[in-house]
Amino acid sequence: MFIVCMAIAQLAISAPGRPVVQLSTALLPEGVGDEQAYAKWLADQTAELLDAAEQTENLRDRIEFRVAAANWILARECEPFMSRWLNGIEREASAAQIVSSTQRAIGQLSIARADWHRYSELDDHDSETAVGFDSSIETLEAFAEALHACVLPPFGDGDVARSAARKLSEHLEDDRPAVAAAAVLWQGVLYGNADRVDRALRLLPPAATPPASETLQYAFFAKLLRCKHLARNGSYAAAWRLLLAIEERSQEWFVTLRRRAEAGRAAMLVKFDICEAWSTAGDDAKNEATRAWCDETLSRIREEHFPAAGDLNVARLATAAPMIVPLPDTKTEEVAVEPPPEP
Repeated sequence: MFIVCMAIAQLAISAPGRPVVQLSTALLPEGVGDEQAYAKWLADQTAELLDAAEQTENLRDRIEFRVAAANWILARECEPFMSRWLNGIEREASAAQIVSSTQRAIGQLSIARADWHRYSELDDHDSETAVGFDSSIETLEAFAEALHACVLPPFGDGDVARSAARKLSEHLEDDRPAVAAAAVLWQGVLYGNADRVDRALRLLPPAATPPASETLQYAFFAKLLRCKHLARNGSYAAAWRLLLAIEERSQEWFVTLRRRAEAGRAAMLVKFDICEAWSTAGDDAKNEATRAWCDETLSRIREEHFPAAGDLNVARLATAAPMIVPLPDTKTEEVAVEPPPEP
């Protein structure tokens, strides 16, 4: 069973013949045409926030800029790599980038925490502001540790994954829908990494339940993750049925034709991975018919959904962690902190 679990979890990295895809560009800012330009755009925003933190002499403003920079790194700079990781695209390279980015964010949060202690000791400090900073830093630290632990190879360290999952637990009932939905997704990944798939399945949302528009980006990938975990447990047929339901229902969840198609391809990649694992599971003598069906299905998926000359973009997250603090004014051009949700 352990060997089967390893196969399905690592399939996205090593499976020969897996369709080569790229992330959607639908959510990129206006005027940003590709991932390289997007990475520079994101890094420029981070640099502006950190420069503002270094230049101001006001302790409250310094904390605000630094917390916003850490949030931006976790939400936006980490997103392309976490989206690739979820879709099984260049996982090893993506994991290295996530480790680097989360460490940068944790470093900024550590400095902000030290400044917060000094701010809280000022006679004229605003207690409501201090409480808000404390809450934001704690929440972002939890997501930074979670994203970091999600990508530790090959399954991550079980103790590290469980510890990071526990820190997300208090955010599962957060009154901010995006925070709660993000906590569910990454806790589902972490419990899978810790080989607690049954617990992850109890946590993840039912596959066919309609998600709210403000949580769609997280809920969609959480539903796909449920299917992956079912397959890891050997419930290939159940996972397949749920994927069929997700494909059908996602036509209602995503309003634009482009995003429907990209969501469909993301689901089809999960189908491909599960089908490959299914074809090699079980007793060879009893698996001939299943293997033949899987081989035929894999060929059909490649030909019909990932033709060489076709659109190969897949769905992505909007933010890896939720944006929980507004971007302070750095006297630069205004930027959207969250791509618009589906209507």
